[in-house]
Amino acid sequence: MLISRALTLKLVALVSACSTSAAIAVENNQENPANYPWAAAFLDYQDAVQPMIGLTVAVNHYDKQYPRWGYYLGVAKSKEDDLGLTAPAEGNRELTMLRLGVSYSLTNDLSLYGGGVLLENTTEYTDGITQYCTDCEPEWHTDTDKNWGGEVGFRYTLTRHFVLGVGYNSTTEGGVFSIGYRG
Repeated sequence: MLISRALTLKLVALVSACSTSAAIAVENNQENPANYPWAAAFLDYQDAVQPMIGLTVAVNHYDKQYPRWGYYLGVAKSKEDDLGLTAPAEGNRELTMLRLGVSYSLTNDLSLYGGGVLLENTTEYTDGITQYCTDCEPEWHTDTDKNWGGEVGFRYTLTRHFVLGVGYNSTTEGGVFSIGYRG
């Protein structure tokens, strides 16, 4: 009973210390609103060879050495597109993109971002040769082209939680348009 009472007192002290430090952090962030941490989720649109829809997660963390820096990770994918080969041949193409980079907050509402991009163009097709058996399936071949590039852009917070982003992607040689929620 004595051990459990001592353990309870230590847990209460630990919880109160954590809540006090959280309250101090909130007060500090109100004094300097440009340095509070945030995270955002974006729905992205890119028009490469075919339109791509993606999801990006961006995080800006508060570090006293680097208070305005953050990072992001994004993934985008296109719909599977039929190549329109003549029968009995079949084929389709699909694009997948991975985006990874850093961001820098000029103000709490405006930030610049830039990073690396990997675009995979995957083509799957059959050679059109049919087998002389009833249970045979056509033989599929896969070609994957990987293109590396970069991107740069900016994000602007319109309201407390609503964020818009616009950027340029060198692998698609086009724009990246984002709409997101920041918490």
